Amino acid sequence: MSGPGAEHGTNAPEVVALGEVMLRLDPGEGRIRTARSFQTWEGGGEYNVVRGLRRCFGLRTAVVTLLTLLEGISGRTLRARVRRGLTDARAAGRTLAEHEAIFNALSARDAPLSQAAALLHVSSTEQWLREHLSTGESLPGEAAAG
Repeated sequence: MSGPGAEHGTNAPEVVALGEVMLRLDPGEGRIRTARSFQTWEGGGEYNVVRGLRRCFGLRTAVVTLLTLLEGISGRTLRARVRRGLTDARAAGRTLAEHEAIFNALSARDAPLSQAAALLHVSSTEQWLREHLSTGESLPGEAAAG
């Protein structure tokens, strides 16, 4: 065994990618609308890179997905959403409008507009979190900072 962690006998990944793993659902010769089964294929830019590194060079690889990251912060994020809803009367309407803008851009297959709408949504949420968490405010279910 070679590479980082070899001296300790670990199976830790040598390369970690942050990204998505996408599934392609293939109905075969039929139409999606009438298919009763699909063959699935995994892919995605980051996944393809680490898969290639593993196959070509034998490196231990891993893909950390957004879902993995969200699972780690979901409790705190949910509490922050509740707090935002309680302290900002316009938060729900703004959030729905931002989600609708993302959906509309995706429906129109407008990649640049989709990215911009998603960035605006994430950015406004992050700004709210930074403002409220930097003041030492506690979120519902958390002890006050002190």
